Amino acid sequence: MPTTVFKPDRPGTTIKFIGQALPLTLPSLGSIVAVPLVHDWGPKNEPVLVTSPLEFDAQYSSSDTAGRRAVTMAFNGMGALGGGAGGVVAVRMVGSTGAKATLTLTNATPATGLTLTAKYEGTFAHRLTVSVADYPGDTAREVLTIYLDGNQIERYIYANAGITDLAAQINAQSNLVTAVANVGGVALAVTTPGSPPAMTGGNDGTTLTGTEWTAALTALEFERFSVLAPYNLTDSTIQTATLAWVRAMETANRPVRWITGGLAAETVTTAVTRSTSLADPHVINLGVGTYHDELLDRDLSTAELVPRIAGALVALGDERALTFARIPGLTTVADTAPDNAEIIDLIRGGVTTFSRATAPDADIKVEKGLTTFTNRADAARPYEIFSDPRLVGVMDSYIREMKEWGDMTIIGRPVNQSSRDAVQMQGRKLQDDLEERGLVVAGTSFIDVKDTSNDPLLRDSIPYDFGWQFAHTTNYVFGNGRVI
Repeated sequence: MPTTVFKPDRPGTTIKFIGQALPLTLPSLGSIVAVPLVHDWGPKNEPVLVTSPLEFDAQYSSSDTAGRRAVTMAFNGMGALGGGAGGVVAVRMVGSTGAKATLTLTNATPATGLTLTAKYEGTFAHRLTVSVADYPGDTAREVLTIYLDGNQIERYIYANAGITDLAAQINAQSNLVTAVANVGGVALAVTTPGSPPAMTGGNDGTTLTGTEWTAALTALEFERFSVLAPYNLTDSTIQTATLAWVRAMETANRPVRWITGGLAAETVTTAVTRSTSLADPHVINLGVGTYHDELLDRDLSTAELVPRIAGALVALGDERALTFARIPGLTTVADTAPDNAEIIDLIRGGVTTFSRATAPDADIKVEKGLTTFTNRADAARPYEIFSDPRLVGVMDSYIREMKEWGDMTIIGRPVNQSSRDAVQMQGRKLQDDLEERGLVVAGTSFIDVKDTSNDPLLRDSIPYDFGWQFAHTTNYVFGNGRVI
């Protein structure tokens, strides 16, 4: 679109800059972590994709809450050794005690003239103050100013008696509050200079029940992400409900991996029991111990570490395993990390655990990345594949990509040789990509698309068989030396 030019009366050179938004490149699905969280500001049960901690601060708030710490950890992941999540889908949960802060402003009568209510539940709004003052040089108008931590952030100018107009301005423009004109036609009382009243009565609603978790998971059903990483989810009843949701997502061909963990003082037996109760290839269970995160300067249980390990998992991608991933800036607290014998018990029990690293750039590493799938007798799901989070992730990516392509490209087209060829080509394309990246062994892939035109039950379907042999993750290196 051409720029509109206004020629001034006097000749000369005129230059101005016009800002233009850069095209937004969304992070890949495999690099996105979903984090259900509690915080002091932001929409409730509304998934929001943020691509950095700064973007989270801008859309929510920079308050040091459990939710912000979770998002920070997800982006941190492996820190300087590999980074973290490319994006975080944040979904804020608010318990039944959540409340929006309010402030009433009196008029000159005096009576309540205007009521301001925070846009969202939470104590962040307590940092907002509001002043009413005469407009400089015009006694027929007033100005209402909203401050955040003493800094002006919103300003509204209106006729003295125009309270209804003031409320309409606020409701149309404010990102912080909504307004109700209680009494119009009477000017608001000027507030004390230098002492603007603050909003009060907000509550973050941090005490959650299954109701809030169910609402958050429901909101996430159709979001694009690969790993679910709730912060500090230790309630066994809610864990069971989350497992049912994860399995429903798999059934709907939108598979995601879920990471959970335990309390700071849990035993090896408790961690293994949790893996036994969850027992699913799409679930990763962390245990045991307490660890200090230098970036947050906090001691964390494994349940609180979940977002950080999720960030590491997606940063590693399809080509690198979680096993032996070094987590810089993480140290064990009071030698609570498992000892050698406990590590073996945890691995056998389907628990992803930590151990001391000998590298100079990290004190802690993931000993072995595992899912909670420990069944070695399931012929349809070999243990060596379905216990490996990386390999499960590769299968999930194929399912997601093939489903998105099929839903957009094939559904609705006639079942004929052309549509069958398209399915065969797309399936082959995805498998060839896996072979080129060294994730599956060349020569083992196959696509077999069936002509079902003579089967009345399958005339509206294009079934196909596909498969490959994984290039497995290296977990061991054996050396045999000779002495002469």
